Amino acid sequence: GALCVSYSGQCLMSEAIKNRSGNRGTCAQMCRLRFHASNGQVRCGSDRGEYALAMKDLNLIDHLPELIEAGVSSLKIEGRMKRKEYVYLVTKTFREAIDAYYAGKPYQVSPARAKELELLFHRGFTKGHAFHDDQSHRMTSFRPNHMGVEIGRVVSFRNGRVTVALSDDLHQHDGLRILNDPIDTGLTAVRIEKNGKLVNMATAGDTVILDCHSKPFPKPGQPLLKTSDTALLEELDRRIEANTRTVPVIVRYEATVGKPLTVTATDPRGITVTSASSAPLDAARKAPLSHERIAEALSKTAGEPYEITVEHNTPEAVFLPVSMLNEVRRSLLEQLSQQRAVLHKRLGHQSYEFQLKSNELTFPKVLIDDTCHLYSKNERTKEFVEKLPVVSETDCAKIYTSRMIA
Repeated sequence: GALCVSYSGQCLMSEAIKNRSGNRGTCAQMCRLRFHASNGQVRCGSDRGEYALAMKDLNLIDHLPELIEAGVSSLKIEGRMKRKEYVYLVTKTFREAIDAYYAGKPYQVSPARAKELELLFHRGFTKGHAFHDDQSHRMTSFRPNHMGVEIGRVVSFRNGRVTVALSDDLHQHDGLRILNDPIDTGLTAVRIEKNGKLVNMATAGDTVILDCHSKPFPKPGQPLLKTSDTALLEELDRRIEANTRTVPVIVRYEATVGKPLTVTATDPRGITVTSASSAPLDAARKAPLSHERIAEALSKTAGEPYEITVEHNTPEAVFLPVSMLNEVRRSLLEQLSQQRAVLHKRLGHQSYEFQLKSNELTFPKVLIDDTCHLYSKNERTKEFVEKLPVVSETDCAKIYTSRMIA
């Protein structure tokens, strides 16, 4: 995923320019802007200059065996601001690679999977510092955001309509971008016209006409990039739905007249939570709540990844509003999710002691003037010698060196 041009979380650039601290999770990503020189100063944020600080996305999947053998025990896949399809496909790909390693099998990302990953999001890929990519391979002076995949070239533009020769598939509602200057031209394939007819898709080799009202207007020969693939997103949504895992949960309840309805849920890890109605159960006068009716209300998951089994119970002839049943169930599932989210017991702030033993100097002990940093290197040495006339220049250099190391 994304790389920080500085030390992630400790860059002060956003705080200095925009008063938004990366230390507090509000980095304005100044490194993704263009920079140019003006009147002896470096300025950013305009359409001029270069993307001097924008980094490519890190991609180390081809080096996964080396990382595992080096002792890496966990991988962070950057997806904080990404859509679910991105998180699903990247996680699935790394899971396949990890499983292949432990099975003793080679793993190579297929061209089809690589294209899917590029369509979801990428700024170009780098191996970063871990595998010694040089600066030209770490930085992206081309664009600082999602690059997409080239699918054609502009043939002509006239009256808000751009004609494009396709080199890859195009689907209705795909997100597109035409590389332009000083900024790119963005558009969506709402209407695709081919051979004078409206179609919902076109393939490589077709020439199509698209509506384009964004400026700057396209020019012949400019590349057309696909930044969002509708068909791919729909296919990934189907895969996510088909591969969604659920947690089996056993639910028990007690329904007694004059007492609150008490419901207990237990998951495979042994976590047990209990919820009770805010009012006691009344004796039913006409239509008592059956087990089937109670089980139906308690089995709803409201989008939570649970598969609920309500153990059979023969309730007394009681009555409780359905709204209260739903309230009990929501409280139960909320508690269960909160408990399941805690994998480790956190001890909180712990007291500690820290002692730094200073090594004895082998040369004369002196008091170093802390104002020395105001001078250049040569002046600093001269300042030392003038302030400490009893110490030789050689010893002074030793003192300065040891101070900087410390």
